[in-house]
Amino acid sequence: MLLSSRSSRSLARSAASSLGRGIHSTGPSSFSSSSTSTASLPSSSSSSSCSSSLPLSSLSSPGPSTSQFQKTARFSSSNTGSRRTTTSSSSLSSSASSPRYDALPSFLRDLSSQSTSSRKPPPPFIKASVKRTPEVTIPSSSKDVEWNHVHGTEEEGGRNAPSKVVFQPGTILEALKAQTRIIGVVLDTVILEERLRLRMLTPAGTIVYPYAESVLFAFSSNSIPLSLIQQTGIVDLEMTASETAARSKIVGSLRQILTDSTELRNEIDPVMDEAWERFRFKAFEEQDEEARRKRVLVTTAQVAEWVKEETERRREARRILEGGEAKVEKEETELFKELRLHRVYRSMMKRPECFIAQETAQWKTEIWRVRSEEDVKEMELVDGWMKSKHHNIPSFITKCQTIIDHTRPLLSSHLASSSSSPPPSLAPLDSDPSLPTFTTSDRVILSHIQSSFLNSKNQRSPFASTVPTLLKKIDRYGGTVDAKATFQFLVEVGVRTPWDDVGTMFGLIELEARAKEDDGVRDLFEALEKKEEVEAKKGGKSVKSSPSLSTYNSLGPDEFYPSDPLSSIRHDFGDLPVYVIDDIEASELDDGVSVERSSKEGHVWIHAHIADPTTLLHPKHRLSRLAAQRSSTSYLPQGNFALLPEEISIERFSLGKNGKLVAGEGQECMTFSAEVNESSGEVVDYKIRAGIIHNINVTTYSTVCQLLGGRRRPTSFPLGSPLVRPPSKLLSEPLPSWTPDLQLLLRTSRAVAFRRLRKGGLNWSLPAFNVKVSPKPLPSLPVHPSSSSAILASGSPVVDYEVQSPATDEATEIVSIVMTLAGNVAGRFFRDRNIPGPYRTYPSPVGTTQDSMAQLLESRDPRTGNVSPFDIARFGVVFLPGAMQSRPGAHWMMGLEEKEGGYVRVTSPLRRYADLIAHWQIKHALLVEESEKGGGKSSSLETALMNDEEMHRAIAAADSISSLVQQTQRKSLSFWGAYALSRYARTIDPNLVSNPAPNDDLSSYPPIPKDVFEPLPTPPAGRLGPYRSVILGSSVINGADQSRSSVSVLVPELGLQFEATHPSTEGPYEPGDEARTLLDRMDFGPRPGVAGVVFR
Repeated sequence: MLLSSRSSRSLARSAASSLGRGIHSTGPSSFSSSSTSTASLPSSSSSSSCSSSLPLSSLSSPGPSTSQFQKTARFSSSNTGSRRTTTSSSSLSSSASSPRYDALPSFLRDLSSQSTSSRKPPPPFIKASVKRTPEVTIPSSSKDVEWNHVHGTEEEGGRNAPSKVVFQPGTILEALKAQTRIIGVVLDTVILEERLRLRMLTPAGTIVYPYAESVLFAFSSNSIPLSLIQQTGIVDLEMTASETAARSKIVGSLRQILTDSTELRNEIDPVMDEAWERFRFKAFEEQDEEARRKRVLVTTAQVAEWVKEETERRREARRILEGGEAKVEKEETELFKELRLHRVYRSMMKRPECFIAQETAQWKTEIWRVRSEEDVKEMELVDGWMKSKHHNIPSFITKCQTIIDHTRPLLSSHLASSSSSPPPSLAPLDSDPSLPTFTTSDRVILSHIQSSFLNSKNQRSPFASTVPTLLKKIDRYGGTVDAKATFQFLVEVGVRTPWDDVGTMFGLIELEARAKEDDGVRDLFEALEKKEEVEAKKGGKSVKSSPSLSTYNSLGPDEFYPSDPLSSIRHDFGDLPVYVIDDIEASELDDGVSVERSSKEGHVWIHAHIADPTTLLHPKHRLSRLAAQRSSTSYLPQGNFALLPEEISIERFSLGKNGKLVAGEGQECMTFSAEVNESSGEVVDYKIRAGIIHNINVTTYSTVCQLLGGRRRPTSFPLGSPLVRPPSKLLSEPLPSWTPDLQLLLRTSRAVAFRRLRKGGLNWSLPAFNVKVSPKPLPSLPVHPSSSSAILASGSPVVDYEVQSPATDEATEIVSIVMTLAGNVAGRFFRDRNIPGPYRTYPSPVGTTQDSMAQLLESRDPRTGNVSPFDIARFGVVFLPGAMQSRPGAHWMMGLEEKEGGYVRVTSPLRRYADLIAHWQIKHALLVEESEKGGGKSSSLETALMNDEEMHRAIAAADSISSLVQQTQRKSLSFWGAYALSRYARTIDPNLVSNPAPNDDLSSYPPIPKDVFEPLPTPPAGRLGPYRSVILGSSVINGADQSRSSVSVLVPELGLQFEATHPSTEGPYEPGDEARTLLDRMDFGPRPGVAGVVFR
């Protein structure tokens, strides 16, 4: 992609399209929550996987039908020279090589008038995206996983060849197929129904096709030789004798591996019985209940290492007890280590009462949440009470019935008047003597019910025998007892509020708990401020020279750098104007841009000036370690959770210091500079310097667009005018002298982007929604029930629902391109010094036919790289996952080649820990070079603060946690989107009667199927629509109900993508088809989203 996003905040907010349940959009205006690649546009999901039975006796089978494999292609280096068959649907084979703009729905084409470009605007949704194409990285959390590369034949480049598959052929995987765990060997990867599937051979000799994102565990050591995989062939209908023999050998090897794993189970499982006690958070006796409820994160590898040590300890204890002789232990093979890791993973999966798996990307991050002491104690108590029919249970049920009967009419009355709701408030119901109060045992049960939200769909639920039974006995929720009913129950008994985002509250990262870890930070800064005041009275800082490299390791976790490590080599940029361009709401201003003419004719220097928190923080500081645990700032509608405390991120290092920069003082920064040919966009030189900037101009995207004769991309408010006022921020007054600089920046930036476009990259965009919530913070109840009386929530937060146009604007172009350029400069810096860095790579996409990519590239806009998102789906192009690595690699989406240095994120050190890693590594190298006589570039690894192994571990851990943060952000945005739509539905229809669009006769539309919309006594939402929609993917028949099909749709008016259903007899739908959609359900539980039906 040519225009990268400058802010993880904007990316987080762009997760609008993941609001639909079960659909994870991978377009540029949304994240993909899958750990593996998916189609470029969301495709319909099905609960079943294709399979072909291949009995071991013959290893042959009719296999999948031809129709089943339409739009299917295999791409794998493993079968070079083998027979290849590729079948494609007629719609693909007949696709023109030029964009089918005429096929777009007319109401979408009408939106192209929003363009501000002077040239004839392209059709809507194909304008330059201002957001980064989502990159689903594949690091390892504790082992050297290499799934992002194909280790193919020498002709294909060998081990360093660019990836064309998600998992290397020969990899042993465990995946979910129709809710059943299967183990198999990857033969190759195919595109089926517009999604990546793995073609796997199982121990039974069958071929199965699970989705790539359904993988739960992956062996990193390839025990099946690639040469053997290459002999298996790619056709499952008729196999040669040699192909049958190769598959038989693989099945035999796989069965032996599973036998070895079973033998390990007998030794490992007894040890795992003590794993929870070993890894749970242990609170001291003097600590409060909150400490006893703390949940910690642990990786599979950490548990496996402890299991190894504990197993050896027990084995040695038995030997001593039995008087046996000591044995010389053999060195463990990589396969044996993987078998232990897999056995530990399986054991943790079977203990959901102790360990909670991730719902996505478990194989990638290997991160688990360890339940707290209170969690486990409550499970045991409630389960015991239920089994023994303890009197606590009927007493609790009677109390809840009384309270619900009292609060339900009040809540319903409040919801019916949602158009003019008062501010949110909380009031205990302790003044009514007729209402019962909660005892300690009641609160234990309530907490247990609430904890049922904290469960992974990939594990059995440890609450299945208690929570549904309790809610059924309460008899206020009909026959449907699920997460939605559970959430409604907690609201009606006064434990939760209607605006509680439980998907975040009980998500994979406890943001509330993380925020409290800042305790004591204020003391550190007060001590620092006193020290600086003393130094100021003495006439300046006492230490002016840079400390030696040995000083770094001598600093303690609560000590800041005694002085700026790079003060002696900082470059003063004097009065050069620096433009800090961001949204009016932004508070962490970590990048600015500037431009100046080069001494070379026709060349300019473009500078990216980046905030410099590592002026104060060293890698071992307590705040640095805290940042490593957080990985990135979390941007949620209800409030942000910063990577660094405000004392650093806003008051000290935000560019302009939040309007408190003293005139003439200057501000430290790290500057990434590129000398660029103004007309060709070629980078001819680069520099990275520690800098000081003085002339800092804080402005907004809108102001810059106006100065350049354009306007900010339009934003609409389909649910009503905005009510949330943006925070005030001190902005610089625009000056006439700004315009020439900005024009030069825009012109040169576009030349840089155009040059990269010729090497790769695509650009597309769809409308996306965002929400803003007020007030902040919201009135909230304790996370765990603590009140003896029910608490009634009334009123509602103000929620602005806005839809951002897919159009781009000049200001965003400048910032995006310059920040990408800075990342490339950092990549060149590391490459030229032969030192590792946190590189982000991205392979080229693949298509269902040999011509798919060629057709899509041919359809690009020659200036911007824009393509129609519907053409991406029509041509069957699939985008593979990106990866983080310590050495340069190509980033196809940005058009950056490996030989050009690749790409390293360095522009957001106030918001991303990986950027801090890059800054420390760069600064160390600069100091080493300065200390060398004569200066110059060094090629020695001594220039690196971190070696390759240390860098790999650091970026893998940071990226794993970052993926959890992204999941939380997506869930939160989905919740608030559903909340806003629900309240809008009640505003226009308080009685929840189906509401047609103006002048529409609803009787002509299909009724909502009962299995889709079964309202509770107090329904969570109404029915909205019908809306004009466009289909994003092909229809897929549901595995559980063959009479209905699912399809991914876009509602442009709402900027909303979600999965809708339709009768299988009324399809199929294809990408780009026009349709109408009714939104008929908004869910607010731990997996928030919307659902609906689609019809023509």
